[in-house]
Amino acid sequence: MIWVFIAIVGAGLIIAVERLWLNPEVLLTAEDTLAAPGRPLRFVALLERDIFFFIDPPIRGATVEFFEEDRRLGSAVTGADGYAVLEAGGAGEPGERRIRAVHGGASALFLVRIVPKEAPILVCDLDHTVADISAIRYAITPNEKVPALAGAERVLPRLGERFTLVYLTARDHVFSRKTKEWFPLKGLPESPVLLRRKRFWSQSPFAHKMDRLTELAREHRLAAGVGDLDSDMEAYRRHGMNAYLMSPSGRGRAEKDVTVVKDWEDLAQHLLRD
Repeated sequence: MIWVFIAIVGAGLIIAVERLWLNPEVLLTAEDTLAAPGRPLRFVALLERDIFFFIDPPIRGATVEFFEEDRRLGSAVTGADGYAVLEAGGAGEPGERRIRAVHGGASALFLVRIVPKEAPILVCDLDHTVADISAIRYAITPNEKVPALAGAERVLPRLGERFTLVYLTARDHVFSRKTKEWFPLKGLPESPVLLRRKRFWSQSPFAHKMDRLTELAREHRLAAGVGDLDSDMEAYRRHGMNAYLMSPSGRGRAEKDVTVVKDWEDLAQHLLRD
């Protein structure tokens, strides 16, 4: 066993030396944004040193540029936390913009969706809600083998005609690109994806979702939320939203302002009533 341990430690040291000194790599992550017309836009990107899985210290003092197609929108310098923030003026008319953050050879595409302040927002959890998989299994499963929960591919496009969809997940930000690439593979509508900014060992999924919902609520009307955990329901309820607990077994704690739904078709019956 000691030789196995020595081999693992040795391999880790080799990877660290290679990533830090011989062939340093960076991880660039950009945040999707939901904005209201006429309100200030903020483009946010995170630059980190990609050493090993979940070992990615922030890079300070680096320049990140932002582009819309071939048009350069501006640049920002990363702070001590690795974040570069560009104040990009007013949001303009309702619509969708795709912006790219760039640093050296690294780039990250992110979505800016501009919707009226009165437009109803439907917040959707991902794991065991849209995706039929746990967060742990998702980390090690290729996108092609990650199924959508039954009915999601039929119902979510219909819901997207009445609501602005926002995907709120406790997945780590290192899964940003993989997560966003999954939706078109399954024929699901692409919408802003809000991932965690802090690591799972320093912030609970509930605290993460509370923070992001509070941010959204400042500018938007949070109408409803769907998830598979009691903590999701609590976060939604605290923000005055109609809360829907996704439970294929039909079991769950139905409380005030919480409705248990068996599947996406069941949810549609509640949300798409005239």
